[in-house]
Formats: sequence, structure tokens, C-alpha cells
Amino acid sequence: MALETNIIDNNLTVHLDDELTIYTVNECRDLLAGQLEGITKININLSGVTEMDSAGLQFLFSIKNMNMKYDIEFIEHSAAVTEVLDICGLLGQLNDSVLILRESV
Repeated sequence: MALETNIIDNNLTVHLDDELTIYTVNECRDLLAGQLEGITKININLSGVTEMDSAGLQFLFSIKNMNMKYDIEFIEHSAAVTEVLDICGLLGQLNDSVLILRESV
């Protein structure tokens, strides 16, 4: 899991690349935890997530539950993220806006 972070003022932007699975969420959690000192807002960019399983889903909801301490926004959902959220009936449950693009037939 590649995790790119950018901090401006008290705002942290996290760009997740690669898979968000049982094999990568602990590393991602540890990398994210090391960046939170003095942060008030977190933007999680999901556009680079290529695969997500239930561990990845749990990770996203654990971040959402940090919302009492931080202002958290999930942005630019990849197709892999949108698919898992949709299958689980959880689209929009991260208090985010999800743009769903349908392929034309």
C-alpha cells in the first residue's frame, strides 16, 4: 500500500494507492497515525484504490468514527471502493458524496 500525505496548515490530505485489504490496512493505519499530530481536517483520496475487501471497508469506517476529533472527508472514490460500498448497501454511509458513473451500453 502506497500512502502519500500532504500537510498544509492543520489539514492532512492522504492519497491511498494500490489495494486496501487485510494485507495492507495495518500498515496504512500505522502510517496515518504517525501523521495526526496537530491535524484538524483529514481528506482521504480514494481514487488510487485498486482493490478493497472487508478489512479495507472496516478501516474506512474506523476513520469515519474518528470524525468526532477530526473533520474527515472521503473524496474521489475509485470504482473498487464504490463497488464494495454498493454491494454492502453502504453508499453514502461515510457521510460523503459519491459520484457514480455508469458505463454506456
